[in-house]
Amino acid sequence: MRMNVNGRVAVLTTPPETAARVILDAVAQARARGLIGADADAIDALTRLLAVRAGNMIGRRLGKPARIVNSAG
Repeated sequence: MRMNVNGRVAVLTTPPETAARVILDAVAQARARGLIGADADAIDALTRLLAVRAGNMIGRRLGKPARIVNSAG
């Protein structure tokens, strides 16, 4: 299935029914995350391991400028 996401064409590999089940299960178990698809698992692991760097890496991959983080506050 294809749909337009932010001006881009995306291929959905997880059926909507499966995504809905993951979301409902997460809500029922009061989990903060309901990860849908292998890409979500990879991005979640990356952000947990590398925190700020992960955001910049993902942004570069999506063609968005890196966000400057001021560590001085």
